[in-house]
Amino acid sequence: MGTWFSLPQLILARLAQVAILFGAVVLPGLCGGMAQGATGSEFEVAGLHLGLGADEAAKILQAAGYDVERHTKTINWLETATLPIWLTASRTDASAHSIEYVKVWLSYPPSEPVVLGVYRGISFDDRAGPLANGYFDAARDAAGFEIYRRLYTGGRPAEQFIHWRADGKRVSGFGKLLSNLPSSRPTLDPCVENYHVVPEVLLGADASDRLRRADFATSTVGWGNPSGFFVPRSACGITFESRGIQDGAGLARKVGLLLLDQSTMVANTMEYRDWLRDGSAVDAKARRAGAPDAVL
Repeated sequence: MGTWFSLPQLILARLAQVAILFGAVVLPGLCGGMAQGATGSEFEVAGLHLGLGADEAAKILQAAGYDVERHTKTINWLETATLPIWLTASRTDASAHSIEYVKVWLSYPPSEPVVLGVYRGISFDDRAGPLANGYFDAARDAAGFEIYRRLYTGGRPAEQFIHWRADGKRVSGFGKLLSNLPSSRPTLDPCVENYHVVPEVLLGADASDRLRRADFATSTVGWGNPSGFFVPRSACGITFESRGIQDGAGLARKVGLLLLDQSTMVANTMEYRDWLRDGSAVDAKARRAGAPDAVL
């Protein structure tokens, strides 16, 4: 008589088989002999890496031929404070038959303004772009790894994800396994799936209004998590996504590259909210102290 197994035992046994196969096939390529590649803080999009000062980021973009615009917001306390909140940049490259749009998210006070996120969108003229898959290969080679890549046909965007943990290390082989189980997206990795600020518009240089307005420090700290798993975004580290639409020959038509430091964004958002609250309280106290006497 054969041995009877419960359904949970069968599931665990199957996962163990997949994990062993995955380790035999994938892990050797992630371990000894392979270049470590860039960490999340070293990885670059549009020549920018996370943690750069706002002025330095603007200079790098300008040196690369971008027209750079600084965006600020003003807070009217006793002394008016004007805060840099993001940079946007654009350029037209006639030799590459392309136009580009870049958005750079900066940290809010009380921190000094440094780069916490970069989006670069590129649109190419018909039949003029490089091979779309070349962007994915370049990102994988720069990072030294990737956790997910899916190439679609029929006009759907191809996708790639790279993920560094909050401690700066790349995700494990098991994390890659979860991201590549059969699904339309890597929904079992909540840190990848829960950072989509502006879904379905991260493609090309014709940035939508939603992307132009996307602001981390004033948004909800905990975005919805389609996977059903709860993982605090403060533990999610750095995520990179590349997406592209290609023509029938495999040449890129529209490309979107997005690099975000989720952990630092969450911490900075909380600090900013405390700073606003404390500053408003001090301002209100000073105004009360300086108010004239009421006269009937």
